[in-house]
Amino acid sequence: MPISLPIHGGGFILRKCVREDASFLGEIEFDLEVKQYLAIPKVPKPEWIENVRKIGISGFVIQMQDGRIAGRCSIRRGNRKGDKELSVVLAKQFWGSGLGVRVTKLLVQQAFEALSARALVAIVHPDNNASLRLVRYLGVRKRGVFTGQSWQAGHYIYRLPRKAYFGRK
Repeated sequence: MPISLPIHGGGFILRKCVREDASFLGEIEFDLEVKQYLAIPKVPKPEWIENVRKIGISGFVIQMQDGRIAGRCSIRRGNRKGDKELSVVLAKQFWGSGLGVRVTKLLVQQAFEALSARALVAIVHPDNNASLRLVRYLGVRKRGVFTGQSWQAGHYIYRLPRKAYFGRK
């Protein structure tokens, strides 16, 4: 069953990207402090923004109830059959607010309950202490280190099996 949008969370909404989101998302995507542990877009900022205006983004926009764009998140197919990979990127102004925890909990619920994921995967830079605390807080266990020719080489792989999620409920 697909995810039905918008999804209302604790003080925020997950929704589809619209043209008007492109500039706000561009500010987040090209902020070096935000992206210090993530891939920087491979095209110049104006081109990236124009591409988002034309085709949107993969995943969801995180919009606060007051209308501010807080970031983006996604649930996408993982490398193993039935796995879903979660991703959350927040603007600096929302760091430390608990928003990342609330968004991630909602994504986990949607992935298991609406998408029937077999397991969830998160790939985290080893120096990204906030994300490392988040996956540990959620009870996700480290399963290995990402290898290969990718910007994610050396990142930690965390995996939460479906059975473990439903066993906690």
